[in-house]
Amino acid sequence: MNIVLLEDDIDAREAMAALLSLDAHRVDQAYDAASFRQATRDLGSEAVIFDLQLGDDGNGLALVMDYQARRQAAGLGPAKLIALSGNADADLLIAGAPPRFPVHHRFVKPADHGQILAALGG
Repeated sequence: MNIVLLEDDIDAREAMAALLSLDAHRVDQAYDAASFRQATRDLGSEAVIFDLQLGDDGNGLALVMDYQARRQAAGLGPAKLIALSGNADADLLIAGAPPRFPVHHRFVKPADHGQILAALGG
């Protein structure tokens, strides 16, 4: 599966990308709005694992919703969305997602790799 991993913590991002790659996933890494737009320019990612709150770049959910809208405009189906957050109140942020682009799973950081794999496969 082609995945974009949007995470501003370099250690967490590289560790998760390495584990996902071991499971035969193609992982493009992004850490802010500009790198996310670059990683998603071809609209080929079938899943996005994203940090809800990106340091200075703000809201990861807004970036992912834009990606879903770009895929829809191109006639593609929505990507699977998996949110990560260190904040236990993250459900309030996810509630802002439009119904046509639901967040499929949310995990509190640090996320369990097995749960992430199950979420990707389900």
